[in-house]
Amino acid sequence: MKLRVAVPVTLVTAFVVGCSDSGPAPDQSIRQLSQALEEGRPQDVLDTFPPRYKADVTGLVHTFGEKMDPEIWDRGFEVVGKVVRVLDEKRDFLLKHPMVAMMTAGADMEEVNTQLDGAVEAYGKIASGPIATVEGLKTIDLEAFLKELLADSSDEIVKTMPEAVEKLGVPWLEGGYETETLSQADGVATIRITPADGSPPTEMQLANVDGYWVSKEIADSWDADIARARAELEEFEIDDEMKAQFAPMMDMVEGILDEMLAAENEVEFGQAVAKAMQLSENF
Repeated sequence: MKLRVAVPVTLVTAFVVGCSDSGPAPDQSIRQLSQALEEGRPQDVLDTFPPRYKADVTGLVHTFGEKMDPEIWDRGFEVVGKVVRVLDEKRDFLLKHPMVAMMTAGADMEEVNTQLDGAVEAYGKIASGPIATVEGLKTIDLEAFLKELLADSSDEIVKTMPEAVEKLGVPWLEGGYETETLSQADGVATIRITPADGSPPTEMQLANVDGYWVSKEIADSWDADIARARAELEEFEIDDEMKAQFAPMMDMVEGILDEMLAAENEVEFGQAVAKAMQLSENF
């Protein structure tokens, strides 16, 4: 099977696809995942995870909600919401600040604004969504929330994926690659991925989990990893000392953000930025 898409092999191996053990060849997982990414549908990647895996992760989030202190969590996301407002409402002042202007010197400002628009939209949804409150965490439909978030951010995700992946030291394959199922028995398959650019082929093993092909490495450690996470959550506790340290810090951060939002000119905004930089040095 030959694919003409640009996608990193190691990214593909981290995901799974819904193919039964007796159905299509396991290497077709590459094609389905690649097509979703290439066509700007990153939200569809979530459909490739076994339902049990998604239920495990959602359960951890619900448990975290039960254990987390609402004063700390909810207050934190209120601050995130104000950061989003600063990026949106005070963007002109922000981009004209000397430090930011130096960082963006020579950049395509239209592209910078596009990226900031994407950040405002994505983080705005997070700060106003069910994940932003402890009560929301306790009952969140995590898959639905992430799908909506990924769908709304799909253009930016697809646009920035090659650069982001290459920063991790992973080549972004241009020109496609061939995939082949070398063996398949007892719920385990070995596939070969051969890049069209002449790079050495990669072989990997997949395991069938509830009718979904998963990286065998992930499948082998999944249950133990989830059990360890559950045990750590059982031990998780927010004590009074932690809350006492958190509240003053949030008061200072929120106060600076309020000053930024109230700024009527670049000078006032710059003064608030200076306070933020001083605060960051103290922490």
